[in-house]
Amino acid sequence: MFKDHIAADIKKAFIDVTEHGAEASINGATISVVQDNDRLEHKLMRDTAGLLRGDILFYISETEFAKIPKVTTPPRMGEAVIYNGKPATMTSVVSNVGVYEIVLEFAGDW
Repeated sequence: MFKDHIAADIKKAFIDVTEHGAEASINGATISVVQDNDRLEHKLMRDTAGLLRGDILFYISETEFAKIPKVTTPPRMGEAVIYNGKPATMTSVVSNVGVYEIVLEFAGDW
């Protein structure tokens, strides 16, 4: 099935921790993500209304996100998580073909 091939490609090619991904701890679960601060900077510059706030942008597959305890699936803006030991809020969530693009804003002075 086509969806199965896409899901396999996400894990093998896009969110591959041996190539360009990384492991992160989200709410205590070790999850594979791809951090993209260049994309975050681009999004912040294009946000002429000044509505987007964020400290980190990462991509995570739907299957990896489902492993995170104490979160709503699918993720939603305003939801709080603990990312690598730091409290954060999701300020942007975009879903695209089995991958979430999530922007987090850390609470306080991290």
